Amino acid sequence: MAADRQVILADFAEAVDRFSPHQLPGNSLFLDHVHPTVRGNLLLARTIVESMNAAGTVSLSPEWDDQHIVEIANEVESGIDAAGHGLALMKLSKVLA
Repeated sequence: MAADRQVILADFAEAVDRFSPHQLPGNSLFLDHVHPTVRGNLLLARTIVESMNAAGTVSLSPEWDDQHIVEIANEVESGIDAAGHGLALMKLSKVLA
C-alpha cells in the first residue's frame, strides 16, 4: 500500500521482531498490547528516522550512531517527571483492570 501511494514505509513490526527475542515483543517494548514503553518509543523513532534517511527525505549527520542515540535517549529520559510517569502508569493499570 505504501508503494502504491508513494509514501515512506517505516516497518515498525519488522523492527520489533528484530529487537525481540524469538520475535515475541514483551514488557521492554510495550506497556500493554499497544502502548509502547519509553524504549519502544525510541525504537519507533529510530525506525521512522532511518526509513526517512533510506528514502532520501532526510540526511543523517555523521554523529548519528548508537552512542549518540544513547546519549540523546538518556537526556530525554532524565527529563521524564517520575511522579507524572507513575501517575500515568497507575491510570493505565486502572484501565487494564
